[in-house]
Amino acid sequence: MLASSKPGHSCGSGLLSSFEKQQQRHRHRHRHHQSKGRGGFLAAEHQNQMTKTTTSATSSSSSSKTTKTTKTSEKSAIEFAVQALKRGSVIAVPTDTLYGFACDASNAEAIENLYAVKGREKTKPVAVCVSRAEEVKKICELDGKIEESLLRKLLPGAVTLLFKRKWTETTLSKSLNPNVDNVGVRVPDCAFILDVCDAFDGAIALTSANTSGKPSCVDVNEFRELHEKCERVFDGGKIIEDDGSTDSALLRAGSTIVDLSKGDGTFHVVRDGCALENTTSVLLEYGFIESK
Repeated sequence: MLASSKPGHSCGSGLLSSFEKQQQRHRHRHRHHQSKGRGGFLAAEHQNQMTKTTTSATSSSSSSKTTKTTKTSEKSAIEFAVQALKRGSVIAVPTDTLYGFACDASNAEAIENLYAVKGREKTKPVAVCVSRAEEVKKICELDGKIEESLLRKLLPGAVTLLFKRKWTETTLSKSLNPNVDNVGVRVPDCAFILDVCDAFDGAIALTSANTSGKPSCVDVNEFRELHEKCERVFDGGKIIEDDGSTDSALLRAGSTIVDLSKGDGTFHVVRDGCALENTTSVLLEYGFIESK
């Protein structure tokens, strides 16, 4: 079942249907002139210096990485994302809350690159994204109090749920959050990333698309300086108009993080995020008690 068949957030209202035009590269040829006598020597020296400068600039230009930006509305966008993930690359994607950096959660080298792109300390864990609520049990240990109907009521949604992670019979790389017993799981209410997860058929490591410690981003232009560190950036438009309203501030705060790992019918709010009221309401409805 494709995630796009689910009702969900469109990941921003700025989606465009036109294809991105690829930039054309032009090569310039430099002609060298020979001259006789003293004047010719000076001219040759001047030409030589110009040639060195041009060669240096060309070398610098060719050594810099060109990152392609693809609209999420393009037909080939999901295929591009899946192929990049399979190659162990880091990509930038929209979610229902913020833009994020993503990679294959089973690939140790890809996870290493994810931390490098963000400049994040390796002691700080990252979340994992799956395509649907039913996938959570494949990577987490769920106790009897965690009913599937509860997960389906919370997910997809702007919430990160913390559970005991599985260390065996799971595809998660052991290099993902090493020595951390819990793992945060997301099923964002965003059709594009859910379709990517579904087509990739695996868990994706996910963290916000910004330099560690810097403000979170709701538009691809807000982290433009990091584009070159990704294989591809997927532009889903502006996730929310940041007009200074309460809702804007809440959404930029990211998902609500709730710890459900204790297995005793209690929950602990780790981060308020943007879906606190709805999340706590559902958990209380299912008989959970909040622990401070």
